[in-house]
Amino acid sequence: MQAAVESAMVGDTKPKTRRVGRPTGGRGKAPLFRLPSMAELAPELSSRNTHMQLNFTSYEELKSLHHALCEARFHPEPTYRSLQGDSATAATAEKVYDLLIQHAPTDTERENWQRHRMLSPHSPLMPVVENRARKLVADASLSRSEREDALKIFILPFRIADHHLEDLFERVGQRRPTLW
Repeated sequence: MQAAVESAMVGDTKPKTRRVGRPTGGRGKAPLFRLPSMAELAPELSSRNTHMQLNFTSYEELKSLHHALCEARFHPEPTYRSLQGDSATAATAEKVYDLLIQHAPTDTERENWQRHRMLSPHSPLMPVVENRARKLVADASLSRSEREDALKIFILPFRIADHHLEDLFERVGQRRPTLW
């Protein structure tokens, strides 16, 4: 299987759409997976007008990219700490995860990706999420909503239920042990 991930021109305000499907006869066109333009991902980076394309020869390569992004974003001792809270990296991780769901080879795998997107108190990522929440609570310059937004960006491509988010901030703010 050969798949291509193609983004729209940076600076374009209208997203380009591509047909996604099985290769058609004749020229053997490969299905295209569309990533958003850089303007959609990170408006602050859209000053350059470039066209980017990333080709995958298998679904496994897309999964490898997801795992690499998660390693960069959630490792407790990251090499590039700035990637962890970066909105462009978060948006890229979000789009890769969406592609994994959209192009999962089986319904079971698609359902597994969807189910694992929602973090629970038992998720292996929760210690890293808790640590980030502690840092956000310690930053007195942030409002409650800014802290919540920053943590939601931090955990992308995953989600957290509002009641878990509230409980998490309450516990780390009071320096009580968390459930995870």
